[in-house]
Amino acid sequence: MATQIDVPALFRLWNDRSRTMAEVARDLGISECRLRHVARQRALPERPYCWRPPSVTKAEAADDGEPETLELSPWVQARIKELKLGAWAD
Repeated sequence: MATQIDVPALFRLWNDRSRTMAEVARDLGISECRLRHVARQRALPERPYCWRPPSVTKAEAADDGEPETLELSPWVQARIKELKLGAWAD
């Protein structure tokens, strides 16, 4: 049995360009594939599928450009030394 789609909600959500197709489909309770099918049936204009530019988080805004230090476990450090020595031994 096919899921009934609230047509006024479909048009309202479809015209909200701040939403991606995935978000529109989720809000309508259908899959993105089904939404594309319905959009073709109703001749709705094309939309981007699911990509949205990433927003800047507070942590990124406070980033001073310096890379974070990464502490490796002793096992990883030893393995790196083994690999570097093995490559130079040949």
